[in-house]
Amino acid sequence: MNLIEQSEALDGLPPRDILKWSFEHLPNVVLTTAWQPSGIVILDLLHDLGLRPPVIFVDTLFQFQETSI
Repeated sequence: MNLIEQSEALDGLPPRDILKWSFEHLPNVVLTTAWQPSGIVILDLLHDLGLRPPVIFVDTLFQFQETSI
């Protein structure tokens, strides 16, 4: 796989298409998140697509009580 060519092919595609491609072509995809808005959006997109990768929580030591596990 030529990563430069693949990056150019994915450039401009909707996020759902990029996520689908990732799970079809890359082994062992995991999601890291600190439960900030961007991570929540990606989790929601993955859920809508029926994709369930392992999720690794990144503790930034700045979590609100509501997001603490």
